[in-house]
Amino acid sequence: MKKIIIFLSILLSTGFFVACDEELEVWDSETLEYSGRWHFKVQGENGDVVKEYGSHTLHTYNSAANVEDELWLDDVNNVLNIRVKFDISGDPTNFKSVDVSESAAGENVKDYPAPAATPEEGATAVEDNFFNKATILEGKVLKGAGVSKTGDPVDSIYLKLNLFAGEVVYNSVFDDVTETYVWDEGTFSYYPESDSVVVLSGTMYTGFPEDEY
Repeated sequence: MKKIIIFLSILLSTGFFVACDEELEVWDSETLEYSGRWHFKVQGENGDVVKEYGSHTLHTYNSAANVEDELWLDDVNNVLNIRVKFDISGDPTNFKSVDVSESAAGENVKDYPAPAATPEEGATAVEDNFFNKATILEGKVLKGAGVSKTGDPVDSIYLKLNLFAGEVVYNSVFDDVTETYVWDEGTFSYYPESDSVVVLSGTMYTGFPEDEY
């Protein structure tokens, strides 16, 4: 756990964010009461804050099937670099993944972190601590329970996640088009000793400039 928190602290301090201004159309969603755009902070299981509120936001929305027991979580600014679809049970005030085991966890559809260096023939590279899967251990979306930056009541969100980590191993392959060696797509290996429990908590995005962080 300590290793993961150190890794999170490094990741979250880099400022490696991808902007996303896409508006969410959730008015006809079966998961409407769960859905929204959220300002949020990240804490470790011990309560230590590893990422404070900032310009980053989190999106929750329905799946393509638009059913009440499937929910997408999208870390659009890559704070944790996760986008996962969960099978959930419960109601908006108290929900969790149907099965919290690694075998049933939702897969992270974000791309693996590719090695920075250009490979040579026969090269191998390992990217450590990639979060490949996740489950919701506890979730709550509460109407009017949060407070915006300017002090107005807004909805709040609380998500306690178990992130399943591992390593991605890359091997160099020859690209006939560029006639150079490049990295292959990578192979993921899960190692349970690096599971990490994190808490995401925050408030509904209002759209008002004065509520921006």
